[in-house]
Amino acid sequence: MLSVEPKLPAALPAIQSEVAASTGYWAEAIALLAGPARLRLSISDAKLATSDQSARERAASDLVATLQGAMESRAGFAAIQQIDIAIVHPAEAGGGMSDTHVEDLLQFRRAMNQRFVHHIT
Repeated sequence: MLSVEPKLPAALPAIQSEVAASTGYWAEAIALLAGPARLRLSISDAKLATSDQSARERAASDLVATLQGAMESRAGFAAIQQIDIAIVHPAEAGGGMSDTHVEDLLQFRRAMNQRFVHHIT
C-alpha cells in the first residue's frame, strides 16, 4: 500500500496560498489534495467554468506552471507524477450544494524533461 509523503499535507496550505497570490484567485476558491503520486487542484470559478475549452486549458496550464514552481521549492514533491485540475462550477447564490459540479477535469503528466504536460485521453 502506498502512503502519502508526510511533508505533502503540511505543505498544501502554503502552496494553496502561493497559487492564490500568483493567480489572483481567492484562497477559498482553491482546494488541494495530494496522494502518493498525484496532486489535485480544484478551482471554483463560474466564469472559468463557462468559458470555452481553450480558455479552460490555458487557465489550467497556468495553474500547473504555478504549482510546479511551488513544488520545486519544497521537499517531498518529487514523486508527484500527475496533476489534475478540476474546474468547478459553483452553485448560484441561494442554490444548494447539489448545484455545484465539476465542469472540466484536465490531467497533466510529468514528461521526461520533468515538466508537466497536458495529457489528453
